[in-house]
Amino acid sequence: MALFLNMAPVMAQCDTNAQCGSCKPVPAMEFQANKACFVAAQGAYVVIDSVDNTIDILRVGDSSLVRESAYLVDVIEHRYDVKDIIRPVDVKVVDDHILFLGTSKNDSSYLGILDFSGKLVAAYPMSCHSDAFALTQTPCGHAIVMVAGFNKQGYSLHTFVKGEAWDNMAVQPRLTTDYHRPLQSERIKESDPVGVGLTVIAILVVFLALVFVACMIAMLSKVIRASEERKAAKTAAPKAEAAAAAPAAAGNKDAEVYAAIAAAIHMYMDELHDEESNIITIEEKCTPWNSKAYNMNQTNLKK
Repeated sequence: MALFLNMAPVMAQCDTNAQCGSCKPVPAMEFQANKACFVAAQGAYVVIDSVDNTIDILRVGDSSLVRESAYLVDVIEHRYDVKDIIRPVDVKVVDDHILFLGTSKNDSSYLGILDFSGKLVAAYPMSCHSDAFALTQTPCGHAIVMVAGFNKQGYSLHTFVKGEAWDNMAVQPRLTTDYHRPLQSERIKESDPVGVGLTVIAILVVFLALVFVACMIAMLSKVIRASEERKAAKTAAPKAEAAAAAPAAAGNKDAEVYAAIAAAIHMYMDELHDEESNIITIEEKCTPWNSKAYNMNQTNLKK
């Protein structure tokens, strides 16, 4: 988050409790989160440990960095409300003090100040979710800390001015405020207090939804009908081919039958019998069967 504010018109009096005529206009301040800082005078690193939820002070040892102290930003043991746990998001170092910003996913955060022994000097709670804070110092020795954040209604801006020590920072009322971000319902109510436009829009939406549903049903019925026709055509094609082939097959069978009958008649008439002259050549032969002597009654028998 980068937010630039020029506080020259309102910071002629940087301390709310005392007049300070030597202060000059404060330049623009940038909100930029730092995860780590190096302090050359102390020979130490100040690092945000997101795993242990602490602000660590590391000093150079014989072969590596050694964690000298760690400040627990929020007690997380036996807590199940993960959204309410405050975690460090920004850290800065000024005047041998460590300033850090701890925030939760909900609307709660606080600005904490540590010394280099890891002891908490002061804490300033705020009802907003913040990602970074801005810090600057005036020529007269005052320090200005601004915290910009978000809440459920909109934006929050908290401005603190350091006096003699870090444990008695005063709030700058001119730059501590909440901006209410209008909701969509509030904007609609402001532009259409009677609700005529909203009613027309609702009717149009319902009508268009019904038209869309009707079009979808019509298209779906056409698709189903076309699919059924394709299936019927695929099923009827083999039947039509079989029906077309049936008369030809029946004609072929009839021709075969007729040919067989003709062949049988031809064979019966010509090939199965010998050729005859059609002349009867019966000669009478005398046999006991046709002897007249055997057929006549013999009345005059010799005794």
